[in-house]
Amino acid sequence: MESTQFDKSVFFGKVTASVAHDLQNVLAVVKETSGLMQDILQINQNALPPEIAEKLTKSISSVQKQISRGVRITSGLNGFAHTADSPKENIDIIGVLNRTIFLTQRIFLHQGINIEIEDCDILPTICEATDINIPSD
Repeated sequence: MESTQFDKSVFFGKVTASVAHDLQNVLAVVKETSGLMQDILQINQNALPPEIAEKLTKSISSVQKQISRGVRITSGLNGFAHTADSPKENIDIIGVLNRTIFLTQRIFLHQGINIEIEDCDILPTICEATDINIPSD
């Protein structure tokens, strides 16, 4: 890979990792706030009409599920972003593929395509190859 191409991938990886980290911080604040709301609701549950308490409980549960989903997405994005950090290390290709599939799964599902990695006995890795020329676009 040309140096400029590597520099671009490192730059985009660093920006993506930084944004993923910032989003995880946002999700952490929302998670703690929803936990506080849940605690307050439990303390005051008898003071509320049952239908209101039920709606609030369902809403808080929905927020917490979305927080968990967001954490999984940003964690996957962060791991994917860090794949460009060290080009000369062996790469866990199955890990990279799993992160890529996780991050692109929605695109495939909208097209009616289910994609997954099958288990195999021999796990491949990609090692540094010094004599390979990759043509640039």
